[in-house]
Amino acid sequence: TQVNQADEPGTHDEQWNAVARIPEAFWLSELLMSQCLVICYVSCETIVLEAKEQARATKYGRTVEKALSRDDLLRLESLAFHSIVLAYEHLVKRQAMDSRFQSIPCGYRIAALFLRPLIHHSVDAASQLARMDPDHRVRLIWLLCLLYSLQESPDAMLRRELQALCQNGRLNDFVYLLKLACTSCQYFFSRDEPLPVLEGFNSLSATIILVVDECLDVISNDESLTNVGCSIFDVLLQLLATPQSSVTLLRTLGAAAHSLDKFGARVFSRATLVGDQLQHWARLMLTMMNNKELSVRSMAVDFVVSLLSQLYQEDGNIESWSLCMLTILPEIVAREIALCHASGLVGSMLDVERSLWPLRRSLADVEEADPLDDDRVDERMVPLLGLLCRTSQAIIDGVVIEIRLSGAGEVGRLSDITRTISSRQVADDLVIPDKFSQDSVFDADEESLME
Repeated sequence: TQVNQADEPGTHDEQWNAVARIPEAFWLSELLMSQCLVICYVSCETIVLEAKEQARATKYGRTVEKALSRDDLLRLESLAFHSIVLAYEHLVKRQAMDSRFQSIPCGYRIAALFLRPLIHHSVDAASQLARMDPDHRVRLIWLLCLLYSLQESPDAMLRRELQALCQNGRLNDFVYLLKLACTSCQYFFSRDEPLPVLEGFNSLSATIILVVDECLDVISNDESLTNVGCSIFDVLLQLLATPQSSVTLLRTLGAAAHSLDKFGARVFSRATLVGDQLQHWARLMLTMMNNKELSVRSMAVDFVVSLLSQLYQEDGNIESWSLCMLTILPEIVAREIALCHASGLVGSMLDVERSLWPLRRSLADVEEADPLDDDRVDERMVPLLGLLCRTSQAIIDGVVIEIRLSGAGEVGRLSDITRTISSRQVADDLVIPDKFSQDSVFDADEESLME
C-alpha cells in the first residue's frame, strides 16, 4: 500500500515507516533465526524426554519401547549444537562484526532483526535451558545471542516485546530466563577477558529496569505483581553477589533502587522471606557500604535509606532489618579485615581501623539522613536511625577490641581474625600479658561502646 502523496510525512524515514509492507519487515531474518532455535529446542527436548523415560523404566524394571540408541542421542546433541552455532556465527556475529555495519543506527537494526524470535523462543525453551549446566555450550551460545539483542536493540522495540510478554502472562518466565543468563554470564569468556562478562551484567541490569518500567502498570493482579517482583529481586540479589567492577555495581544498585521504589517494601519483604535472603541482602549492602569507591558507597547508603523509609511507612518500625543487620555485622567486619589482610593492606591495628573507615562513614551518612533534605525520611524515624547506626558503630568497636585483646593485632596473627570472631571462643586460648603494649591500649569510643 503506497503512501498518499498529499499526506506524506515529509522525510524519507517517515515515508518508509508509513508503508504497510507484506511480508512485514525482518521476515527473512526472523524466519531463519526461528528455524535455528526451534531445531535446537526440539532436539534438546527430545533428549530430555528420552532420558526421563529411560529413568522411569529403570525405576520400575521395564524396558522402553522404541528407545533411541546412543548414536541417535549423539546425533540429536550434535544437531542442537550446530543449529545454535549457525544462528550465532552466520546470523548474529557475521552481521554484527561486518565493517559496513559499525555505525550506531546499523547496530540497532542488526540487533532488532533477531530480537522478537530470540525473546519468544528463549522463553519457550527456558525449562530446557535450565536443565543444562551453566557452562553447557548450547546454553552459553543461546543466552549470548539473547543478551546481544537485549543490549543493542532499540528501546522502543524492546519495550513493545516486553509489553507483549506481560499481556500474555509470560513475564515471570522471561525474568527467570534473565536469572539463567546471570548464572551463565561468568562462563562466556575466560578470566583474562572480564569485559564481555561485565557487559552482560550491565545488559541484565538495564533490562530489569525496562521490565519494571513497562510492565508494572500493566499487571493488575496483586499476586502476579508480587511474583514478578520476587523474581526480579532474586535476580538482582544474584547480580549483586557476583564480583563486578564499580561501574557494573553502580548499574546493578541503580536497578535495585529503582525496583524497590516501584514495587515497595511489601514486595521486597515477601521476596526476602524465602530462605535467608534478608541476611544476604544485609551482607551485600554492608559490604557495598565498605567499598573503596565513593560512588558505590553512596548508592548503597541511598538504597538502605530508601528501604528503611519504606519499611517504616509500611510497618511503623524498622526492627526486621535492624536486627538482621546487627546480627551479621560482626561477621562482615571480620571478613572485611581478613580480606584486607589477605591483600597485604593490613599490618597493624591502625590499618585495621583504616580498613573499616568506609563502613563507619557510610553508617554516619545513614544516621545523618535529614527529613528536611530527603522527603523519603519521616521525622519520627530519625531517632530509630540514630539508635541503629550508633549500635552498629559500637559493635564495630567491640570487634576491634576483641581482636586486640585476643592478641591478633600483630602482623602474623591477623589471618586468624575470621576464625576468632566466628567461633566466639576467645576465652579458651586467651593469653593476657603482664603489660599491654601501647598499640593495645583501649582507645575506642567509650560512649559508643557503652550504648
